[in-house]
Amino acid sequence: MPSDALILGKIKNVDCVLLARHGRHHTIMPSNVNYRANIWALKEENCSHVLVTTACGSLREEIQPGDLVIIDQFIDRTTKRHCTLYDGQHSSLSGVCHIPMAEPFCTKTREVLIETAKKLGLQCHSKGTMITIEGPRFSSRAESCMFRLWGADVINMTTVPEVILAKEAGMSYASIAMATDYDCWKEHEEAVSVDKVLKTLKGNANKATSILLTAIPQIGSMEWTNTLHALKKFSSASARSNPNNNANKGPVMISSGLSMISSLGNGYRSLLGGKTLELALLLEEKVLVEYLAAEQDRAGDLHPFKE
Repeated sequence: MPSDALILGKIKNVDCVLLARHGRHHTIMPSNVNYRANIWALKEENCSHVLVTTACGSLREEIQPGDLVIIDQFIDRTTKRHCTLYDGQHSSLSGVCHIPMAEPFCTKTREVLIETAKKLGLQCHSKGTMITIEGPRFSSRAESCMFRLWGADVINMTTVPEVILAKEAGMSYASIAMATDYDCWKEHEEAVSVDKVLKTLKGNANKATSILLTAIPQIGSMEWTNTLHALKKFSSASARSNPNNNANKGPVMISSGLSMISSLGNGYRSLLGGKTLELALLLEEKVLVEYLAAEQDRAGDLHPFKE
């Protein structure tokens, strides 16, 4: 099943779906997140964009704790995760998908996030390479130094396989990485710990929320037809179906509860007018989910979020 119930509503009159990646009480460790179910549930909800937040450690002196990074590349160091919607299993899409990954993140959506951060006066880096490790442990100092030599700028436990699956699904995916610490490579600096991460993350949550609340109406007002068509065409061209399998079979069976969530979402979408542009917010911490939902409730003139 997806990590949590989808929360549907509007932000600045743009249809949105909120989903807490680790569950709203942060009970799912990175290796156990059902990334495929999360992405497929959002796709079934007809989301065109996936905007995500992720806590990360900094591997560069210039990326200080509290800074934001709109990442543009990744290095995969995971070992236990399903990294494709097409893996030959009964519950998956049929065939094989050799998805190119030279440009993993949506350039157009990233540009909106970067410009929004600049307008808000936030300390934000316009590019960076994320290395994703399996976790849940943090890196050793030798590993942290090695990752720096490889060219990684920040480190987390969730970007992979999320970005890959979104690419396969033909969705526009962009990530706001929130630096919380210097991992453990930096001499004379306190090594990363859960307490340190959570303390910095609370401050970063307000910054990420400000970007999202400002960027979402901007995205909603833009023309996306060509971009989304190109993403879907790119995804379709990368897949090779098995003629012996049912061509219409999809990963609806990834979880037994997925069809129920899809039905709930589609019913609520009909109340909202069934618009073709809908944004998914896949969020790192429950504080972001709660803050965004509460922010819209305070606004009064916007649709509240509902499960």
